[in-house]
Amino acid sequence: MAGPELRSLLVLPFSNLGQQAANEYLSDGLAEELIVALSSIKGLRVIPRTTAFQSKGNPATWLRSDLAWALRQCWMGVQRGGNRLRIRVTLTRVSDGQTLWSHSYDRTAQDVFETENEVANSMVKALFPNRRSVDVVPPGGTRNVEAHNLYLKGNFIRQKFFDNSLVDALALFQKAAQLDPSYAQAWAAQAFCYSEIGHDISGFPKRCLPWLCRGRNALSS
Repeated sequence: MAGPELRSLLVLPFSNLGQQAANEYLSDGLAEELIVALSSIKGLRVIPRTTAFQSKGNPATWLRSDLAWALRQCWMGVQRGGNRLRIRVTLTRVSDGQTLWSHSYDRTAQDVFETENEVANSMVKALFPNRRSVDVVPPGGTRNVEAHNLYLKGNFIRQKFFDNSLVDALALFQKAAQLDPSYAQAWAAQAFCYSEIGHDISGFPKRCLPWLCRGRNALSS
């Protein structure tokens, strides 16, 4: 068993406070990006996205987990109305339900990157008072708000696996890369879609190479 200095963090899929289905991609996407950012913190074990999202709608399952003694749980709610973005964040200790930190953010949609960084760094400070800050935007990311929004929509649709979901997601990734040609994640996502769409077609994966190369070049630039 890990020593008490190791903290485990579960970032739950954000609640869609406005109950608008059209905004669910935003709540899921912000949770995923926060998981990635916090995963770089030494001494903090962040539950992977696939595992964390299995508890969507039923976070109480973690109370029976072997990690409950050391687990911190991040609950967030996201509401979007027009150009306004409201995020509520609560960090609790799973073992006794004690609230360790809580805050609300009321910002414009253009402030999404700064807000994500504030949330991530406030959580790091609550868990590790002397720890350095983190940057939510990873290598290969973007600072273009519209491109970022299109990417989140595409990623959300891609993981639904319904008819034409990959084709619809591909179109969004293409628009994101057009808005920001240095957006390596958008190029890589296109390559993934092309690969999945045509994996049964002989030689089709080779057609993914240009998108992978563009993503690699954007990442290294």
